[in-house]
Parts: sequence; structure tokens; C-alpha cells
Amino acid sequence: MCVEIVTLYKEISHCFNLAKSSYPQHDNVQRQVTLTLQQLMYNYMKYAHSVLELGCGNGIDSFKLFKILNSKRYDAIDCAVELITEAKCISKLDARNFDRLNFYCTNFDLDEMWMKLAGKKYHLIYSNMALQWSCAFSLLLYRIQQTLEDNGYFCFSIPLKGTFNELEQVVRINHFYNHIQVLKMLQKNGLVVITAKCEKFVVAFDDRISQLRHLKYTGVNCYLGDSKVETLKLRCYLQQDECAQLTYLTGLYILKKRTI
Repeated sequence: MCVEIVTLYKEISHCFNLAKSSYPQHDNVQRQVTLTLQQLMYNYMKYAHSVLELGCGNGIDSFKLFKILNSKRYDAIDCAVELITEAKCISKLDARNFDRLNFYCTNFDLDEMWMKLAGKKYHLIYSNMALQWSCAFSLLLYRIQQTLEDNGYFCFSIPLKGTFNELEQVVRINHFYNHIQVLKMLQKNGLVVITAKCEKFVVAFDDRISQLRHLKYTGVNCYLGDSKVETLKLRCYLQQDECAQLTYLTGLYILKKRTI
């Protein structure tokens, strides 16, 4: 992996580490998406003997899912070291399942991570609002498909184009794929689409400063592109004391590995 990508992941990790304390007070959308995704998933599976979670955060939801799915092995990864440290502390509270629930600090674009998983197959690969941070999304989907066992499930949510559209002309926002682009990449990588839907969530704020702070408080203020900040435009935007909102356009996908 090139130096630029490694540096970028350090920045992503840094942003989420800083948001460790503020995130639970500002993650209403993420929690709504979690509930919707899992409700869709439970229509097709009530049990998963082996699970790989990509982007597990502090592990609280991982622990719940591990229990609900009665997994024999649950591997969860995140690139934010402080969140993984917190997750490991949570897992130690349940000594009976300590060796079945594993947390790793790494990133899902890292070749070494997938090399370590070589030979492992998972009944379920799960990710909630995390895969947008991939710098090689199509390659990531291929690796996921290769790591699923036959008839295994891949269930994930991801922000789509239209997310944070209120800020497109004001500050730098990351590139998001649209729903059709995601579907094409999934099908190209041999994944059978069972359910695919889009949901829109809108968060209201009393003022524009709170709108921008929301990005920082949820750790998503790491920019993946290369355009420069237009300071004057941002200053003018914040000087207008008006109510504001942020839109999340989210894709939710349930897929199954195609068997030959």
C-alpha cells in the first residue's frame, strides 16, 4: 500500500479517535441505519456461525450482534486504535465468550489484513456505514466475495451520493457512489442482490456552526479528496445565522454469494 494511503488512514483513525466521546451523543442517524439494516438481515438469517465485521467502532453493537446471531467466531476490525481498545475492554467483561469475539486494529484496504484471513471463510460479512472510507471499493468487494463461504451473506449500509449535499458548494465533502453504481459493482463481483434500498435521513440544527460541528463530533470530517478549502466562502456561510440541516442518503444491501 502506498505511503499516501497509509497516511490517509492515519488521518481517518485520528478523526474517529477524537470523536470517541462525542460520537454517542450525535449518532442518531447511524443508529437508525443500524436498526433498519439488521431488521432486513434478520429476514434472511437468524444465526451466523462465523462473522467478519468491517468498521466495528467501539464494539458495543458488535457484542450485541454476536449474541443475537449466536456466533462461534466473530472477528471485528476498525482502524481507530482507541475504539478498538474500548471494544477489547467490553469483550473482556464476558469471559465465557472472550476467545470467540475478536477485535483487530487494522483497515480493510490493507493487503496484509486479507492475507492473514487467507483460508478463513465467513457465513456473514457485515458493515454499517463504514465502507465509504475504502480507497479501492471495487477491490474490497472482490475480497469480500472471496472471503464469504458458499451461500454466505454480505450485509452492509453505506452513504450514497446526495449525502451532505447541503455542503457541496461550501466545504469539501467526500465522493459518494450512487445507488446504481453500487449495484453494478456488487453484481460485477459475483454477489447476488437479495435486497437493495435507499433511505433518506435529515438532521436539523439550530445554526450552521452546529451543522459543521456534527461532522467533527461523528468523526466524518476527514477529507479523502485533493481540492482546497475556500476559506472566504466558508466564512461567509457561517456568518449567516440561520437554521440548517444535513441529509444522509443511505443504501442498505443484503447479498448472497453466488455458487457455481
